[in-house]
Amino acid sequence: MKPLPPARDNDDASFRWLVWSLISGFIDSLRRNKLATALAAITLVVSIIAAANSQFDERPRYQRFILPDLSRAETTFLTTMQFAEYVDDARRRRYFIEAHRQAKNIIRVAKSNWPATYTARQMHRDLILYYELVDEEFAILRTEMSMNENLDIMSRWQTKRQELKPIRDRWAQWIGEQN
Repeated sequence: MKPLPPARDNDDASFRWLVWSLISGFIDSLRRNKLATALAAITLVVSIIAAANSQFDERPRYQRFILPDLSRAETTFLTTMQFAEYVDDARRRRYFIEAHRQAKNIIRVAKSNWPATYTARQMHRDLILYYELVDEEFAILRTEMSMNENLDIMSRWQTKRQELKPIRDRWAQWIGEQN
C-alpha cells in the first residue's frame, strides 16, 4: 500500500489527507480481519437476496393506515352519487358536480399515501387509474351537460361505471373488500 501523503505545513491536515487516511485504514483492517470481512460479505449477500425474494404481504398495513382515508373519501363520493339518483335534474347536476370534486379528492388522498411493496403499489395504481378515468368521464359529462340540458347523465355514468368496474374490482379483490 502506498504511504500516506504528508500533511501540509507539518500540523495542518488537508481533506485529501483525511480521506486517504480513512480509506487506507479501512483497507488495512480488511486485510488483517479476513474472516470477519468474509462473514460480513456473506451476510450482506444473503440479506440482500432474502430481502429481494421476500413475499411480504402489505395488506394488513394498507388496511390499517391507507384504507381508512380512502374509504372515507370513497364513501362520500358514493353517497353523493346515490343522492343524485333520486332528485330532480337541477339538483342532480349539483350533486354530479360535487361528486366530480370528490372524485378528484379521492385521487389526491390515494396519491398522498403510497404502499411500499411492488404488488401493493400495483394494486394502488389500479385504484388511482380507476378514479382518474372517473374524473375524466365526469369532465366529459360536465361539458356535455353544459351543451345539452336534456342529457341523461345518470344513465351515461352508470354505463361508464360498468366499463370501469373491472379496474376497481382488481383493487377491491386484492384488499379483500366485500362487494
